[in-house]
Parts: sequence; C-alpha cells; structure tokens
Amino acid sequence: MKAARGGGVPSGLTAGVSAMTGPASMHAKTNIVRANTKTQIEHLGTQEIQGFEAHGSRITQTTLAGAIDNGQPLMSSRESWQANVHGIGLTLREVDDDPQNGKRTTELVKFSLEEPDPASFEPPAGYAVLTQEPQPVSCSQPVQPPQ
Repeated sequence: MKAARGGGVPSGLTAGVSAMTGPASMHAKTNIVRANTKTQIEHLGTQEIQGFEAHGSRITQTTLAGAIDNGQPLMSSRESWQANVHGIGLTLREVDDDPQNGKRTTELVKFSLEEPDPASFEPPAGYAVLTQEPQPVSCSQPVQPPQ
C-alpha cells in the first residue's frame, strides 16, 4: 500500500476522514479506497496495559468481492497498542484477525528497565567461551573498491 504524505493522497486512491465526538467515541477514522480494497484507519484512544498508558489504532482492510476470486468481501484487521516508555517505543499488544489466518494476539507480558542479572549472560555448565584473534590473509592481487 502506498502511504499518503504531506496531506496528499497517492495517485489512484481516494481518502475520507470522519471524526466522532463525545466521551464514548474519542477516535477518528480515515478511509482509503483502492480499486479492489478499502482500508480504514481508526484511532482508538488510550488504555492502560501492563501499567503503561497505551495509544491504540486499528487498520481494517476489506478486499471487495471478486477481487481475488472471493465470493464475498474479506475483512482483515490489525489492532496495535503502543506506548513510549522512557524514550523506548513499545508495542504492548497487537491483535491480527483475518479469515485466512484466524485471530492472533501478541502481548508484552514483562518489561523492566533494571539491569539484567549478569548470570543470564554466562555460558551454561560444561561450555566455555573461546576467543579467537583474526588472522591476516594475503591476497595475490590488491582488492579494488567498487565504483
């Protein structure tokens, strides 16, 4: 899919924006239509996930009937909840749902800004760390950089 930049819409696409108001629906929708698909982007507001304030969005794509030998429209969606934690952009939850692959939810379950336990980086019992120094290699012809 092409991305719209600078407020414009890529060639071959049409777009529309609608905003909903009121405490129950604090999100806006953007619709992008291509020849065989319709894409809708919704901003879902915020919610707390794992103690962090996450901002959500959902992208729903509808493949029109007959576009890929489908008798009925096919709808797939991706819901993403993201937070900025001490300058680190984290995806806290992602829900993918489509008729071809089913529904899959991925969620961050543990996050810590503490230093990790150094023992986590030690080799297991019975293993050793070997350090090898690079050895010079001679070439019969000088290597020319690509031009």
